[in-house]
Amino acid sequence: MRALAGTSKWRECFRLLDLYLIIKPDIPNCFDSLLAAAANEGDFHIFCDILVKIDNVLKSDIQPTEQVLPLCFSAFVNAYLSALERGVEHFTLENLFFLMRKYKFYINEKNIESLVTQLKRSGYLCHTTDLIDPLLKYPEVRGWNQLPRCEVCNLALNREELTSEEFEDLRNAYFTQDGVNVYLKNNPVESKLLENLISIKGPFDVVVDHLNACFDGSRLKTEVSVSILKQLKSRGLNCLVVTRKKHYKAFPAHLKTELEKCAAIFISKSESLDDLFVLDATFHSGINTMLLSNDKFHDHACQLGSKMQQAFWRWQRCRQILRLHSSRGDIHLYFPESPDVFVQKSEDGWHIPYGTNSFHFSDKNVLCVRRSSNLKMKV
Repeated sequence: MRALAGTSKWRECFRLLDLYLIIKPDIPNCFDSLLAAAANEGDFHIFCDILVKIDNVLKSDIQPTEQVLPLCFSAFVNAYLSALERGVEHFTLENLFFLMRKYKFYINEKNIESLVTQLKRSGYLCHTTDLIDPLLKYPEVRGWNQLPRCEVCNLALNREELTSEEFEDLRNAYFTQDGVNVYLKNNPVESKLLENLISIKGPFDVVVDHLNACFDGSRLKTEVSVSILKQLKSRGLNCLVVTRKKHYKAFPAHLKTELEKCAAIFISKSESLDDLFVLDATFHSGINTMLLSNDKFHDHACQLGSKMQQAFWRWQRCRQILRLHSSRGDIHLYFPESPDVFVQKSEDGWHIPYGTNSFHFSDKNVLCVRRSSNLKMKV
């Protein structure tokens, strides 16, 4: 099938696809080749039909973009915009945006100029602009969750946050009916102490993976965590530090005093389960709690099953604070304040983030698209 998909007879491969799915009902390895062929040939209907078949095979358990979709959407957009230039419209630009949003496609910077031309020809108001970073424009606002806003319409661009229902499903997948984590490794006595601490001093804004935060290059620097906690406290955040008894016992007395001024402390007797207590504390605290750690938690995510694994990674992208290493020894925290890199729907139109990199939205550019000319916009 893959070999046939790479030839001029690739449409025959598409016609055989239903039969192939009956014979081998797992994910065919020809999907990516077929999508690439349909995109390059500008056959939009087959391209969309293949996406539907992918949906049916995956049953929404796996994000298609991370499993079988190739990096061929730029070719698809190029072919679509070229068709519009020739006056051929297979479906509307609104349909294109819905497609991009559903399947988590991004648009490359090189396509923006052509897309703007077509949007204006179709009667849309659209402007390429930067985003307003509230932490720079409004320094008195300390909350980490102040989202960047479009400079044109002043609407906030959201992250792909879990809904309360999705978070509850993730938490239920993480904890068993007896309140033990899915890895069946937490100590019941210590777990109860942790829950009591959260009920008394929580809910916490941030749970800090202490050992991970102290690690600097090839050695542990205990003073680093104090500096981090002071940064978090300056933002008005209520913090919980999860640490190991052996490690915390070696802390100098003056640093312990400084640390306890900034945060509540949970000390685990375990020498290996502190990462689980970090996750336990974060999920017990609730949907609004963030986690400060550079740990990827890949092993933990893999035991949750494919659907919950995707939910865990989404939660991580929106809720995990990273510590950035500096060659000068400065301590910088990276808060997940950037919006999704994917198309966002709003009441009156669309926001289309774009850049040279598909999944790192560092340049903060956005195309603001509006249907109504009556909407007041800052140009």
